[in-house]
Amino acid sequence: MQTIAFRLETGDKNYGEVYLPDEFSGKLPVIIHCHGGGMGTSGNLGGYSLTARDAAIARGMAFATFDCFAGGKTGGDYGKMTYGRWADNLIDVMNWLAAQEYINPERIGALGISCGSTTSLRAAAKGANFIASALWRAAPPCISACGGRAARASALWTTWTP
Repeated sequence: MQTIAFRLETGDKNYGEVYLPDEFSGKLPVIIHCHGGGMGTSGNLGGYSLTARDAAIARGMAFATFDCFAGGKTGGDYGKMTYGRWADNLIDVMNWLAAQEYINPERIGALGISCGSTTSLRAAAKGANFIASALWRAAPPCISACGGRAARASALWTTWTP
């Protein structure tokens, strides 16, 4: 597996990593991992996130993870964190990935875990063009925080259950 570290030059200058299969041809579909609250994932995937990454790679897909504002290597004052800001971070990462030569911009999905589910839903409500958004441990308050806008977003939501 190949790992490419990146830091965006715009917005909150998010830090992230893209994992690619050792061998591939053409442009890959990608799953963007959205971490839960109060943490980042830079270089520290574990549990279900690690399982999701390994499954994506085994299926010939790319897997991207990034630190939202105030998390991990992105940094920032957690007191200034909002879910809207995290959604903007996700959209920035999605746009950066879509411009990479190894990513198929028509096949970008998101995996939101815990509060990352709110990030994913809010990004979709803001117009992020995901082909799919999977939610895991998406508590009802996370989903309802998005209001009716999520129902109008152009995304498919699937709740994963343990």
